[in-house]
Amino acid sequence: MHKRVIILFTLVSLIAAGLSAQDRTVTVDGRKIILHDDFTWEYADLEKRKGTLRILDIDNEGKELFESSNGRYRASVDTGYWLPTSGLNPQAELQFKNHDETAYAMVIHEGLEIPLASLKELMIVNANSLDPNARILDVEPCRIGTLEGELVKYTARTAGLNFIFYTFITSHQNGTVQFTCYTLDSVFEQLKPEFIDLISGFEFDQ
Repeated sequence: MHKRVIILFTLVSLIAAGLSAQDRTVTVDGRKIILHDDFTWEYADLEKRKGTLRILDIDNEGKELFESSNGRYRASVDTGYWLPTSGLNPQAELQFKNHDETAYAMVIHEGLEIPLASLKELMIVNANSLDPNARILDVEPCRIGTLEGELVKYTARTAGLNFIFYTFITSHQNGTVQFTCYTLDSVFEQLKPEFIDLISGFEFDQ
């Protein structure tokens, strides 16, 4: 991959998963939103997805285990496709890239429990610093083994390139995790099965 594009992949990774609260609002490009009593919000057209649930069986057969230093979470990874890497985001202890360097992934852990509605808002606020028109495309309830969460697909544009982020989010008493996979939108559908396979190897102690 061209060096300039690799640099852009690293840049967007720094934006994708920041968790610090920011005192600003999220602009919405004409789409309806639902305001909740706890002052969080979400897109109204995503409400209808809540009745569905993607169930991923934990798949670690023939995979290499990568564990966090605190021992609270781990990922079983097919190293025939994914390689451990570094430099994507200083907050991410586990970081991976595929052999072709067309896709990247990282796990961000925050010690605090954060409601998923608030977490999605923070994700878009951070993405808006990269692209004011960044937006959520889809939210799908998801369970990996017994671990409940959501798969969030969102998009952001930078330097004339459209990126797709595919992130599993979950939160409980042991903290909050974002497991983010991302690539250019032109190859996302091709790489999506690899993202799902990677995410299906994730475990987070509850």
